[in-house]
Amino acid sequence: NLFRIEPMGIFAASAGINQSDRNCFLPPVTYGPTSSRTLLYGTHRIYRSTDNGELWTAISGDLTGGGNASIRGLVIARSNPDTVYASTNDGRVLVSTDGGAGFSLKLTDIPGWPRVKREIAVDPLNDAVAYLAVAQFGTDQVRMTIDRGDTWAPIDGDLPDVPVNTVAVRNVGMRNQVFAGTDSGVYMTCNGGRNWCRMGTNLPHTPVMDLVVDSTNRRLVAGTLGRGVWSILLPGTVNCNENGGGTL
Repeated sequence: NLFRIEPMGIFAASAGINQSDRNCFLPPVTYGPTSSRTLLYGTHRIYRSTDNGELWTAISGDLTGGGNASIRGLVIARSNPDTVYASTNDGRVLVSTDGGAGFSLKLTDIPGWPRVKREIAVDPLNDAVAYLAVAQFGTDQVRMTIDRGDTWAPIDGDLPDVPVNTVAVRNVGMRNQVFAGTDSGVYMTCNGGRNWCRMGTNLPHTPVMDLVVDSTNRRLVAGTLGRGVWSILLPGTVNCNENGGGTL
């Protein structure tokens, strides 16, 4: 069930959602960049609320291949709320350009752990650019699209061969700083993925399952499989070395 927190208390916020829908372990919910009252929620299809979760309406069909599959990742582009990226726990990546009503299938058979939920990150300034984490050994663990998912290119450069569970992106000047939450801590690139450096000397070599860029406080927040939460202050500028991932 969904709940919303208000000054008067905590209230149920799942009216309109079919309780027989298929849900993943961590059902995704996200809000629009222009209004915090507009939210999207994923079961095996997309629901939308325009009143802060009081009432939900199904706006899409089944995004999965059927069976027991459901949506595990959902991102509304900050620069264009009509662009929505979704991923499913049967290995699909889909993109909508009409706010989540209609989706085009972009990738299939993406390996990884079904319980991740933030495996897609969208460039804050360009809705056509997105990054995909792949939680598997021996494959392209970070991929990038510049055309809303029509094509993808590997950008894992010299990143160790380790599953990547989650990605985040931050704009600094004219550069994109991309962060990868791996099975062995957090890595960063600022030269398009050619080179990566490990972040945080005190962060254990532990699986990182969630990453969030907190722009207000200029920090990166990481959640680990061991239920720990870590943060690191991000600099106002990035020194990106020609042969290295940069310095923090």
